[in-house]
Amino acid sequence: MVDAHGREPLKLVVVGAGASGILTAVHVAEEAARTRAPVELTLVDPGPQDAAGVAFSTGNPRHLLNVPAGGMSCLTDRPDHFVRWLVRERMPTATGRTFAPRRHYGDYLLATLAARVEHARGPLAFRRRSARAVACSVHGGRARVRLSDGARLTADAVVIATGPPAGRAPWAPAELRESGRFVSDPWAPGALDGPLADGRDVLLVGAGLTAVDVALALDRPGRTVHALSRHGKLPRRHALVPLPPVAPAEPLAGLPLCQLRPAVLRHIRRVTDELGDWRPAFDGLRPLVSRLWAGLDDEERAEFLRSHRHLWEVHRHRMAPETAETVTRLRTAGRLRLHTGEVTAARRDGDALTVTVTGSRELGAGWVVDCTGQGLRVAESRDPLLSCLLSSGLALPGPLGIGLATTAEGRLRARDGAVVPLWTLGAHRRGDLWESTAVPEIREQAAALARTLLKSRSTATRAIARAERARPVPVPARPGATVWLTGLPGAGTSGIAAELAARIRAEGHRVEVLDGDEIGADLPAGPASVRDDRDARVRRVGMVAEVLARNGVIVLVPDRDPGRGARDGVRLRHDLARVPFLEVHVAAPVAARATREAGSPHTRRAAGAPAGAAGVTGLADDPYEPPDCPELRLETHRRTPAESAGAVHALLTERGLL
Repeated sequence: MVDAHGREPLKLVVVGAGASGILTAVHVAEEAARTRAPVELTLVDPGPQDAAGVAFSTGNPRHLLNVPAGGMSCLTDRPDHFVRWLVRERMPTATGRTFAPRRHYGDYLLATLAARVEHARGPLAFRRRSARAVACSVHGGRARVRLSDGARLTADAVVIATGPPAGRAPWAPAELRESGRFVSDPWAPGALDGPLADGRDVLLVGAGLTAVDVALALDRPGRTVHALSRHGKLPRRHALVPLPPVAPAEPLAGLPLCQLRPAVLRHIRRVTDELGDWRPAFDGLRPLVSRLWAGLDDEERAEFLRSHRHLWEVHRHRMAPETAETVTRLRTAGRLRLHTGEVTAARRDGDALTVTVTGSRELGAGWVVDCTGQGLRVAESRDPLLSCLLSSGLALPGPLGIGLATTAEGRLRARDGAVVPLWTLGAHRRGDLWESTAVPEIREQAAALARTLLKSRSTATRAIARAERARPVPVPARPGATVWLTGLPGAGTSGIAAELAARIRAEGHRVEVLDGDEIGADLPAGPASVRDDRDARVRRVGMVAEVLARNGVIVLVPDRDPGRGARDGVRLRHDLARVPFLEVHVAAPVAARATREAGSPHTRRAAGAPAGAAGVTGLADDPYEPPDCPELRLETHRRTPAESAGAVHALLTERGLL
């Protein structure tokens, strides 16, 4: 699809249709409507079309949001958007302090997405695929996503918005796992059907917000729900009339944990003494958490997780006041009992379980439910897409193995340092940001990500539109192509290009050789740094090659630039212009390269020529990054330049370009 201005759309795939995925789609639609940049957006999720992920699909009216409605807007510039929708569609008396049923928020997410998509109709083409993304690869700067139904989607960018990995209950003994009365994921469809149909007591392992939700779902007269955790603490409650946040009086950024801990405690004590409430102190810390987390080293982060995480989370992630009142009533009536300890053993006794906990105490229950919450370590995820990304090196675990490693903008960090068109937000950024699982943080990330993705495309499409207007009217009878011969100095790229050019020219075809180093020396100087200068040279050569190839010329580019990112940018330029681009990796061992180019400019540089001189690529500046998926790989120590040229000629013939 090309728009009226001749621009190719940004092909964007968002994997996951929970809060993270829908918020991303909402903000992409907003940005497309604002900039009129063409976008093809595909939302991929195996769940039902009328659901907004597990968290907001519960139909239990007792399951309330743990953030007041005033903080849950989808839109960064309209903080009252959810409240207005709630009053209009579900709760006429709602205010910004209302803790609405979670299902209402799921309905709001879907309604907002539908409205934003309709508003952006024209520049935005939207579709939703009911399938699971099971694999992803990157070729030539573009991503290919394989779905569970066998379909394959090609995208300029993919956003992984699948939410946190499910916990794997490493605490559960084998006897418990194999008992048939253990629920490992209470949010899986139908997971609680057994306990709901059974009147026996239930043991919940974990005492956080998940345990509270499950206790409310399973509560009934005559049943006792036991909640067991190492610290025996339930989440605190929100205030009925909240006070505004109070920022710390002293700077905290950059402090090591041994100094940060007492400084935070001083802040909490001061605010509590002044206001009689600790909540404004914690709320004042929230905007700082990501910077404070980033300032800790891995050893300090691990210490925080071991010693302080539980205290932070019971105060930071609170119950709605109405939920807290219900929990208090259940505890008073003996229908909810809290225990401190850990599971040490379990055995099945007929249709029931006897669970041994710390101190050799025994608890009897008909069912045990894992409520320890979302997993932290992404390597433990059962998600096939995450497993594929990690095993292929397209993604890395984040700090301490938590989430995925990302740049400041949310782009995934690949194992080899390559720039990949893969992004994420929300729970998968927890290792880098820590506070990254609540809607207010995800909303900001989604808005920033949408701006980043559409800005990069609008810049590229504007350049292409200018080139389109300047191109000659005659259309060549035969398409041209760019053959980019990439390899280390001495690999033989120039010799292959010369042999191949002579053969193509003898056959009567138009051919040009653009030697990257020679042309780079004649082009105006670019940025000051060596790396930026090289990248700029590659982009310039790529631009010239694309213009020539677009007009029917076979363009051969022998190039020794080490950076993969700049080459991928050239491929993208060709893809956008629908011009064939063939990348050939010319590989040779060190000895063969040294022999082949003993007198080359690259060798003379090693003998004392200045580093970073115009047109010279130096291995000392940056290591060579071989292409991820070249159309052809030539091992030139095993064949002559003429034989290598013949292999490239065969590839061009096979593609119908000769």
